[in-house]
Amino acid sequence: MNFKRIKSNSYKNMLKNFIFTLAALFLWQVSTAQTDSLSVASDSLNGEIVLSNKALVTNVLNDYTLAFGGEKKLKKFNNVTIKESSTVNDVIYNIVKYYEFPNKMTKILSSMGSRIEKVVFDGSKGRSWGVKGYKIYKDQELNELEYEATYFLPLYLEKYKFKVHFDTTEFVEGIESNRLSAVSPNSKLHQFHFSRLTGQLIRWTIYDKDENQDETVLTIDYSDFREVDEFEFPHEIIYTRYDLKVKFKVTLITINDKLDKDIFMLID
Repeated sequence: MNFKRIKSNSYKNMLKNFIFTLAALFLWQVSTAQTDSLSVASDSLNGEIVLSNKALVTNVLNDYTLAFGGEKKLKKFNNVTIKESSTVNDVIYNIVKYYEFPNKMTKILSSMGSRIEKVVFDGSKGRSWGVKGYKIYKDQELNELEYEATYFLPLYLEKYKFKVHFDTTEFVEGIESNRLSAVSPNSKLHQFHFSRLTGQLIRWTIYDKDENQDETVLTIDYSDFREVDEFEFPHEIIYTRYDLKVKFKVTLITINDKLDKDIFMLID
């Protein structure tokens, strides 16, 4: 896992604007957006059963679990490696993500053989290296990094003490979906859209603020689900921030592979 350093200042400047637009993805600088959790009691309306909001949340997450084959099948996961690629202005960008369950992660963004950004969460501590320099994650940022490192995050919302409620049913890119809102203990809002037909996660929206304190969002869309070792994974991922939309194609997914022992070490 050795990458030569980017030495050209002009090359750095060319990449700078593009890389910073993906900062919320790689440096996970999600900040304030607040909401209150709903609590709708179970009731009867005109003889029909009205599910409580908690029951609606449970149903959506159960469908999400079933989309991966059920709880028993999910327990077979030890790790997953995902490789993505995108071409922007004739420049190829690659992302490699390593996850070890339940909550270890290493992500590397590179271009033309040169590493641009690396983020590691080893299960308790977090570090990053890249165009913004070396960073040690602490306090709320460390918490948010742990959430990101948890591959099946929607199934761990209760463990992480998120306030979760069912919002509504709406269409996302022509797909009817159930939307859940989840507010972390840091009062940061995440919204998840799950296909009503398949239960799969098709959109993840993260609310934050930019340097001017204007509210913005990072939206991650998942599509082109294909079977890998009997599990359905998205093979097209679109990251949208401001007016920039970047489409990555998944080029490789391996499950329960033998990973190098230093993959999740907090070293450059």
